[in-house]
Amino acid sequence: PFVGQNFGAGKNDRVKLGISLSERFSIISSSLIFIVLALLAKPIAGLFNQNTSVISITTLYLRIVPFAYGLQGILLISSSALNALNKPLHASVLTIIHMFVLYVPLALLGSYLFGLAGIFTGLALSYIIAGIISHFVVRRTLQY
Repeated sequence: PFVGQNFGAGKNDRVKLGISLSERFSIISSSLIFIVLALLAKPIAGLFNQNTSVISITTLYLRIVPFAYGLQGILLISSSALNALNKPLHASVLTIIHMFVLYVPLALLGSYLFGLAGIFTGLALSYIIAGIISHFVVRRTLQY
């Protein structure tokens, strides 16, 4: 809503600032969340299930995927911003690229090479790459 309202009012500087601050918040907050989840992965997993296999898989996930949450946040921010900027096709293409061009192939390759850890790493890599791409798509769209 912030992007749409300011874009509609012709306040592109506020749009750029809002997106920039949102991206920074995403990176900083997710970095803190990653640290907490990585350190407390096993106890957190144990809160939800007592099965050692489930705890092991959940712990593995919590030590790999949250590393990329900040860039996943940038992907989500970018998609929302692009929709507000009347560029829904751009947002849809980013989502399709993330899922079908990046995540599926990376997860398949990761699974083949490293098993479950490879699938989780493929997901994290897909967030990282898609987040970087989406950041630059928004910058190009706003011409800054």
